[in-house]
Amino acid sequence: MKKAILLLAQGAEEMEVVITMDVLRRGGVDAQIVGIAGRAPVVCSRWVQIIPDIGLKDVLDKEPVDAVIVPGGSEGSEILAADPNVGKLLRAYESQGKIIAAICAGPKALQSHSIGLGKKVTSYHSLRKCLAEDYDFVEAPVVTDGVNTENKSLSEKMAAKRALVLLAKGAEEMEVVITVDVLRRGGVSVQVVGLEGPETVVCSREVKIVPDVGIAAVLDEDPVDAIVIPGGLKGAEALAADSTVGKLLKSYESGGKIVAAICAGPTVFKSHSIGLGKKLTSYPSFKDKLAADYTYLEDRVVEDGNMVTSRGPGTAFEFGLVLVEKLCGKEKSDSVAGPMLVKVMFALINKILDWFKSLFWKEEMELTLVGLQYSGKTTFVNVIASGQFSEDMIPTVGFNMRKVTKGNVTIKIWDIGGQPRFRSMWERYCRGVSAIVYMVDAADQDKLEASRTELHNLLDKPQLAGIPVLVLGNKKDLPNALDEKGLIERMNLSAVQDREICCYSVSCKEKQNIDITLQWLIAHSKSGGR
Repeated sequence: MKKAILLLAQGAEEMEVVITMDVLRRGGVDAQIVGIAGRAPVVCSRWVQIIPDIGLKDVLDKEPVDAVIVPGGSEGSEILAADPNVGKLLRAYESQGKIIAAICAGPKALQSHSIGLGKKVTSYHSLRKCLAEDYDFVEAPVVTDGVNTENKSLSEKMAAKRALVLLAKGAEEMEVVITVDVLRRGGVSVQVVGLEGPETVVCSREVKIVPDVGIAAVLDEDPVDAIVIPGGLKGAEALAADSTVGKLLKSYESGGKIVAAICAGPTVFKSHSIGLGKKLTSYPSFKDKLAADYTYLEDRVVEDGNMVTSRGPGTAFEFGLVLVEKLCGKEKSDSVAGPMLVKVMFALINKILDWFKSLFWKEEMELTLVGLQYSGKTTFVNVIASGQFSEDMIPTVGFNMRKVTKGNVTIKIWDIGGQPRFRSMWERYCRGVSAIVYMVDAADQDKLEASRTELHNLLDKPQLAGIPVLVLGNKKDLPNALDEKGLIERMNLSAVQDREICCYSVSCKEKQNIDITLQWLIAHSKSGGR
């Protein structure tokens, strides 16, 4: 197993700490947070308290592991830059050719200890002039040259608006920390409220966060302006089962306050009968659980009156910014988004994720893409491979094979022609694959019956028993396109009982829900291939 350490000092940027740890641990890397001042709780730049796994002295004279990471945050970076033991540690990693990574203001610590001089780096833009004296400074979200860095910022004042973020064991730490960070940058006074009191909470990827208060401290107080439920399956289950949480949420709902949830968080709303009948979204796998009691949408963030919901870690920045806008106005939200470089943040996280994945582990999968002609199969392959959409894409005649790499996963795609004379080939190319993707033109309702017939004929083949199927209703950008509920009904997907089957409404042209589709595919990369 690959190993990594992340150096944590007071004033570190908590989003950078938590996102990096979450990504590494999701990838199976044994990553530890190393406290520069030992194992005592560390107060980060937005006052989130994180408990290190070990202290600096525990690793100082040990053999270097595979990677060391230096997060940003102005104060935290200055502490790391001034500590001679940090310099000793970094030089040991450099001399043995280990990975050294830094983000935001982190490269300043590398410069102070003469690490990687002359190499390519990037950083938060205000450090460019300083770093350019000793490095080849590059304006890019992520730069690799033995040293790795990135951008970000500060700026906030406390204001009258207040919010609570509920925290339970097993919460998704990225969603907690990103939401708290964005709200505090917007001037909102945020309290992190521990379900089991003010004691340390271990989150889903083993990051330890100290709540500001326990739930008893806020239960009988007047509601503040907003209450937020983060995701993380175990955390959401704990909040859903707690009657005290239900009482708190009902008081916020009845008082017209903002109630917000992300990822698995909306299941807490259902358990406590909050916002029934309203529009919402969630992590895709909870759709079936929520659709009967709510109007379920596939948007990244959904607002319906004072209820705000979102999909998961990848939408947490947008979620936080929507909350800032509802609490403090659009001007404040825009002012927060600008310094945070939110326009590149989403792409940046994906780049960091891909980079870590490529370093530490790889997967392969094989899938077959079928459906009637002109449904958008070849366009879909082009969009996930290059991000480019073309109106002039020529439909596949016969078959094509293409390999697409996304992070650690290499996807071998068989794109089979949809003309009648090629449909007899579908079954042969679907044997033994990790998944079958069936593309439907959701806007061409005249062909839906034929599409349904071909799908069920294919799935009736005994050689394909048990292979997961993803049905994609393409062209959701067109006004007459069926949504997921309509597709499930018209394609009779509920009749498929012998395998996993999932349905998403997508637009290759607008790239809507392509990210969710890729998440589903990558999640099935361990199913094997032929």
